[in-house]
Amino acid sequence: GTEMIIWGGESSLNSLDSGGRYNPVSNGWIPTTLSSGNPSPRTGHVAVWTGTEMFICSGGDGSRYDPASNTWTPMSPKGSPSYRINSTAVWTGTGMILFGGGDAGDSSVFYNDTWFYTPGRKMYLYQRP
Repeated sequence: GTEMIIWGGESSLNSLDSGGRYNPVSNGWIPTTLSSGNPSPRTGHVAVWTGTEMFICSGGDGSRYDPASNTWTPMSPKGSPSYRINSTAVWTGTGMILFGGGDAGDSSVFYNDTWFYTPGRKMYLYQRP
């Protein structure tokens, strides 16, 4: 509620593995920690805010950022969707719903699938009844 948090992006066609927190009151940036727990470089990913953490995901892997401790925790890749760009994600209050996106290597491939992630558990594909 008091800062904007970012991670990744692109510079000269290279995905970035850095991020920061912007505080509008101080008009300053605080870098997110750089450690072995940092997410991999990425662009075209999604992020959701849970109220205490930021989740980022682009399929294949994801991470959770806790600004109170300035630490990243990897999300389990077990059962996660294939790597994708430009998908959509929302926080439900108990989990993250991830929908669609496109194949990063083939711009003609688009996904029409829905995934659900609950913290501490693996991500799973939502099957329509």
